Amino acid sequence: PAARGFGEGGAYAAQHLAVAEVVIAAQGAGTALTWDLVYQSRSGPPTQPWLEPDINDAIRELAASGTRAVVMVPLGFVSDHMEVKWDLDTEAMETCEQHGVRGLRVPTPGVDPVYVSGLIDLVEEQG
Repeated sequence: PAARGFGEGGAYAAQHLAVAEVVIAAQGAGTALTWDLVYQSRSGPPTQPWLEPDINDAIRELAASGTRAVVMVPLGFVSDHMEVKWDLDTEAMETCEQHGVRGLRVPTPGVDPVYVSGLIDLVEEQG
C-alpha cells in the first residue's frame, strides 16, 4: 500500500533496491561503480504492467551510450532455474551480443556451502 511509503514498485522494488545497495557497497568499496536496478522475468498477463526497466532495454540503452560491458547480478534469485537461465543467460546475453556489449552474469548462490550454512544459522536463530 502507498501508505507504507515504499514508493513506486511497492515493497518488492524497495526490497530489491535495498539488497542491490548492500551488494554494491560490499563489492565496490573505494570504487565508483555505475549501476541500475533492472528487471527480468515479466510475470502475469500481458495487460498487467511489469516493473521497469527491462534488462534487455537497459542493455540496449547502455550500448547506445557507449558502455562496453555489463555485469548482471540476479539478486532476486537463489538458484539457477529456468527463469534465470533463459532471461539472463539466453535473452540478455543475446542482446549483449547484438549490441557489441560484453555480458557477464554472476552466479546465484544455489548450494554454495557458505550460503547454505548461513541459511542454517538463520533457521537455528529462529528455533
